[in-house]
Formats: sequence, structure tokens, C-alpha cells
Amino acid sequence: MPGPKGDAGGIRGVQVKTAPFSGSSGGVMCDPGRIATGGGYKVNNGNGTVYQSLPVFGTDNLPDGWEIAVATGGSASGTIYVICAPWG
Repeated sequence: MPGPKGDAGGIRGVQVKTAPFSGSSGGVMCDPGRIATGGGYKVNNGNGTVYQSLPVFGTDNLPDGWEIAVATGGSASGTIYVICAPWG
């Protein structure tokens, strides 16, 4: 038998952080006490192809930020984004 209906859930205090990148890689980290829930990038110019866009994991094995990498021989510049939420 199911229990009583609980309160509606949600996340408060979500933060989007950005950082510029130039060259073959870059990253942006969440503030302490927050974890990365997603991320991405925007290329403004360059001749490189981004082949990796993934979370950065800290020593606690939690996603602490976001990083990108440009294919070998290429170069690009733009902005990296990470969406951070409170943790703990």
C-alpha cells in the first residue's frame, strides 16, 4: 500500500557559471558545496572541433565542474558553461 503523498520537490539555489576558453581546452568549476548537474560550450571562432564536453570529477567522486577539449591540431575560443546545484 502506498504511503501519503509528499511535498513537491525541487532544487533551489541553482547557479550558472561561465569561463572563457582559448586554444585546445578549458574548464569552469562550481563553488564549494555545489555539484555540476550539466554544462556545455559555445564556440565563437577558430578552426577546431570540440570533441569532448564532460563533467570534471573531484577527489570525492562528485562532479565539481565542466571541461571541453578541442581535437588535436585545432584551436578555438568561446565560453564554457556549468550548471551548479547545492549539495549536502
